[in-house]
Amino acid sequence: MLNKKVYETLKWIALTVIPALVILVTTVGNEWGLEHVKSIAATIGAIGLFMGVLVKTMPPFDGTAYIEPGADLDEPGKFNIDLRGFLEDPAELENHKTIRLKVKKHHS
Repeated sequence: MLNKKVYETLKWIALTVIPALVILVTTVGNEWGLEHVKSIAATIGAIGLFMGVLVKTMPPFDGTAYIEPGADLDEPGKFNIDLRGFLEDPAELENHKTIRLKVKKHHS
């Protein structure tokens, strides 16, 4: 899945860059008398919509939980959580209501 930085970048492209590009192409293309401006702008817009839907259906993971082989998850300390890329300072964790983790087996 996507990490938070990739997710936020794709979201920015889909929600900000693509719509702005559609307006730019439409305005400049019409002003310069370019052919097929409407089709080009519609295509760019469709790509942006497609990206937006994909990004919306693939929320990012905030980190990874590494599970020790054969671990009893009712027993504390049998997994490690890696939040690099999500938090600069682990103390910031208390500011978040929820975090999403992908789970991987720990390989020693």
